[in-house]
Amino acid sequence: MVVKKRATGRKPSAVRVHPYQVGFGDCFLVEFVYAKSSKFILIDFGSTSSPRGAKPTFLDNVAAEIAATCGGSLEAVIATHRHADHISGFTTGDGTASGDIIRSLQPKLVVQPWTEDPALAKRIVSGSASQAHKAFANRLSDIHAVAAAVVHEAEQLTQLGMRTNGRELRFLGETNIPNASAERNLRTMAPKTRYVRYGDKSGLEALLPGVRVTVLGPPTLAQVGALRKHRTEETNNFWSFRANLAKNLTGPRGFEPLFPNAPQLGAENAPPWARWLIPKLQRARADELKGLVRTMDKELNNTSVILLFEVGEVALLFPGDAQIESWAYALRKESVRKRLANVALYKVGHHGSLSATPKSLWNLFGNRSAAPGDRRLRSVMSTLPNRHGQKRTGNEVPRLALLKALQRDSELTSTHLSPSGRAIKPIEVKT
Repeated sequence: MVVKKRATGRKPSAVRVHPYQVGFGDCFLVEFVYAKSSKFILIDFGSTSSPRGAKPTFLDNVAAEIAATCGGSLEAVIATHRHADHISGFTTGDGTASGDIIRSLQPKLVVQPWTEDPALAKRIVSGSASQAHKAFANRLSDIHAVAAAVVHEAEQLTQLGMRTNGRELRFLGETNIPNASAERNLRTMAPKTRYVRYGDKSGLEALLPGVRVTVLGPPTLAQVGALRKHRTEETNNFWSFRANLAKNLTGPRGFEPLFPNAPQLGAENAPPWARWLIPKLQRARADELKGLVRTMDKELNNTSVILLFEVGEVALLFPGDAQIESWAYALRKESVRKRLANVALYKVGHHGSLSATPKSLWNLFGNRSAAPGDRRLRSVMSTLPNRHGQKRTGNEVPRLALLKALQRDSELTSTHLSPSGRAIKPIEVKT
């Protein structure tokens, strides 16, 4: 994507956004063009479902292309949140893996949400953290334990012949499993790391002269009062209860039978009068797990960093996977709403899910228009259909209703329509 502007002083004369086709994931290289050189930042790099025909190592090829485009140097890396489809590309290996390549570009700064701050973890261990923060950290830990159990059950459902349910559950579960290699790489790849919340300085301003950068999310627990109601003691909490069940399920012994002396029959040798019930129970269990995993998916999405870049009157919005609960705090501010009216380029949130682009946000974009023109809103979406949600339940990703609005009122670029593992052809937005 290209946002052109007259060169004034040290302001960039253009901004180019290079989206990459990574399947179900996000990867955007943003280039700020100055009079004598360009400065590059990378916003997210991950995938949980490869593009059709892509090799298992395709992220390594994407990383190599990023390195070539930016001339071997990055100013900064932004990892909006810890979901695998946003950070798996930062995984390191034998020195040639995608995460090793990005590390070799020597970014000066890494930006992550406040929820990833190691100092917070230390305060929790030492007992100096607030009760609300302890409860929040416990909840994130429990979510990861449940995600591991979901992947375990997904494999069992697949073996039982429920391939569609099994594949979807595995995809959702793996998205929420922590990636120690990528997280460690992000913590150590730059001399400076900023863990930001709404209203913080991002640290990007010093690296990008003439660019105003505003952190619109995630909010903190104090900023969102409802989150402070979570108790420190998580024993009876929903996620803690589910995590305890998950640990039993995935442990070396599994669950102890409720009636150990009763005969046990598998689906293959069940009596005829019971065979109709078994697939119904399996489908009910799959539906329960889908609801569970989508709930925990939303928890982590709402820790996303939301960044607004402004060059003069031109604005570019990158919200990660933030959903309506996270947006609610920023959108209460009249000053924020006025500035969002200038958005010329919108990175569609959460791969096109409906709740990530609330109408209260969409209606603020003053450049929405059904008519072609230089000032018409540009939108870019990184997605892969048929991986998340279902049309019959109205939660498919990308959501059809949102897709129609994007196509009608903006100039939409979607990565799934492009060749795998390649940058999308730049689009120009004049000012």
